Amino acid sequence: MYTDASLTGFGVIVFTEDGQVLKLSGRWSRLEARRRIEELEAMAVDRGIRHFSDILGGHAVDLFVDNTSVRGALRRGYSRSYHLDKRIEEIRRARQDTGIVELTCTYVHTKDNIADDL
Repeated sequence: MYTDASLTGFGVIVFTEDGQVLKLSGRWSRLEARRRIEELEAMAVDRGIRHFSDILGGHAVDLFVDNTSVRGALRRGYSRSYHLDKRIEEIRRARQDTGIVELTCTYVHTKDNIADDL
């Protein structure tokens, strides 16, 4: 699963085991758009997990993000930033609710992030 966020919106791309390419994109509300970019990046991950829960549940998921703060917080399980830490907790709950077996997070350079184009 590739995710990306900007100050205006987000994108998520999921590649399924049977070769499907699923996409989700949307715009942030005015209130959401005032958040820091690392929060928005984490919110994109959460929305992707929840939206594609039927497909991701019961599987190991490889997550690709272009934000090192989010990647680091997901790997550690927490962030020193209060607001990002809340988003990491939401992702943890989404993973549990969805039944994702394992979630690995890898950094992908912005120019190589295919969700950046959504």
